[in-house]
Amino acid sequence: MTLLEWGWATLAPAEWDYAFASWRFTAELGSEASSALTDGYGRVASDEDLEPWYRYHIGGWLVRKAEEFTDRSALQSAVDMLKSLL
Repeated sequence: MTLLEWGWATLAPAEWDYAFASWRFTAELGSEASSALTDGYGRVASDEDLEPWYRYHIGGWLVRKAEEFTDRSALQSAVDMLKSLL
């Protein structure tokens, strides 16, 4: 079974979706889940291609969380991840 969330559907390069899924898998399920995604995806994107998209997704997530004012402890891990990419 596959669940698709078309609310976020967009015309973008493959790195956009891959970086988003990889980052969220790592953040929510752990690096092992992210590795499984990479294995299943069948294509490895370079860090150079993915880093701008990681920054984009993490930055957007931080803005949404800051606007919600919920779970501030989760913000620190995202800030740390973003700092590591800068």
